[in-house]
Amino acid sequence: MFSLTSLLKRLGWVGREPIRLNINFRYNLQEIACLIKVGDFAHFLRFLGVKVKNILVNLSVVLAVMSSCAGALYGARLPENIKSLLDMHKSELRELLVKWQEPRMRGIFGARIAYKDWLRGYVIKHGITRVFNADKLRETIQRRKLHLIDVPHKYVYQVFGEEGDCTDQNSLVIAEEIVGRTGKGIGLDLEQTQQLWSAAMDASHYDMHCANYVVADNGKVYIIDTDDGAMPSQNKSFTLTLDWLFYGNRLHDGSGIRMNPEKINDPATKLELSLYSKWKNYNDDAYAWVSSMVQRRETLRKTIRNGFIVSGIVGVLSTANRLYQSRKLKNG
Repeated sequence: MFSLTSLLKRLGWVGREPIRLNINFRYNLQEIACLIKVGDFAHFLRFLGVKVKNILVNLSVVLAVMSSCAGALYGARLPENIKSLLDMHKSELRELLVKWQEPRMRGIFGARIAYKDWLRGYVIKHGITRVFNADKLRETIQRRKLHLIDVPHKYVYQVFGEEGDCTDQNSLVIAEEIVGRTGKGIGLDLEQTQQLWSAAMDASHYDMHCANYVVADNGKVYIIDTDDGAMPSQNKSFTLTLDWLFYGNRLHDGSGIRMNPEKINDPATKLELSLYSKWKNYNDDAYAWVSSMVQRRETLRKTIRNGFIVSGIVGVLSTANRLYQSRKLKNG
C-alpha cells in the first residue's frame, strides 16, 4: 500500500523547512490546468511543504470539492413514471441484482448491464458510485463551461431493504440511454476533443476510451462510463498521479507503443491511445492538438519530476549532514 510518510522519509522531506524550487516554465495557469491534473499536484506539494516559484499562483484553487455521499447519491430522484414502472417489475429486478452479486459476474466486461423492453430509453447497471461520479463529472462540466460535453442522468433504485439506505447490495442504477455514434472511428472534431480532454483531466476520468462516450445528433459528447474503475477515489487518483509523475504512462517502452498497458495511471492515456489506432478517432486538427498536448505534458512531467528528484537528493544530503553534526556535537 502506498505510504506518503515513507515516501517523504525516503526523499528526506520529513521534519525539514519548506524547500524552494526555482523552476521556470513557459506555461501559464490555464495551460498548466489543462496539461496536468493540478489538484493532485496541489495535494502533493502541500504535503511536501514545497514552495514552487513561477509555476502557479495558487495550486490549491484547483482542488476538487468532494460532496457528501448522501448528497451525491440521493440528489437526483427518479421520475415518478419511471419509478412506477420499476416498482411493477421489482421482483425481476431483485433476481437480476442477486445474479449480479455472484462472484463469477465480477470482472466480466459488460456483464452487469441490462436492457429491458419494458424500460425503453434507460439502461440498468450495477454500482451506485456511478451516480456519485456522474454528479462529480456534471459539476466539472458546468464549472468549466464545457457546452459540448454532457453526462446521462443516473438514478439509484432500491430493490431490497428500508428505503433510503442504499448500497450496492440492495440497489441498482438506472441510467438514461444515449443514442448516437460511439466506438472506433468516431472522428471527434477539435472543439469536442479539447472539451473531452478538459473533462477527463479535471474530473480524473481514467477510461476515456471511444466506447465510453457517445456523440449525439446535437453534437454533444456524452460520457457514459462513470463507474469506480473509470473514476477512482480521490486517494487512488492521487496515488496514480504520483506513479505517472515518476514513471510516465508506460505506453512507450522503446520498441513501440503498448496498446494495452498494465496500469492506467493518467487520464490522458486513453485519449493518447486513440492516436495510434488504425481507426480515425480524431479529425486532422484534433489529432494534431492531442499529439501536441501529449508532448507538452511529457516535457512538463519530466521537468517537475527532475525538480523533485534533485530536491530530494539535496534533502537527503542535508538530513544526513544534520545527523552527522548532531552526533559530532554529542561525542564532543
